[in-house]
Amino acid sequence: MPDKDPNTYSALTMLAFAGTAIWGGLVTHIQHIRRHNKRFVLREALMQTVVSGFAGMLAVLLCSYLSAPAPMAGFFAGTAGFMGTRALTLFERKFAKFLD
Repeated sequence: MPDKDPNTYSALTMLAFAGTAIWGGLVTHIQHIRRHNKRFVLREALMQTVVSGFAGMLAVLLCSYLSAPAPMAGFFAGTAGFMGTRALTLFERKFAKFLD
């Protein structure tokens, strides 16, 4: 069974990773609105969480491929979620070098 394989993360663990990535995105958004003295706009926060969730889950997939332990994958999910588009740019550059 795939859920008993020690080399894969459980569905609950993946959900926690997604939550960590989204949380990182919300932290970034809150820091941005405080730094630039803006007001909270739900639509902008949702857009940030979507990007952050995507970046975080890409980091988790990479960690899964590298057989990283779950705490490390959670750390990278949160960090990539906090980085958001910067993480996606970094992933894009590394992938482009890989293809060349």
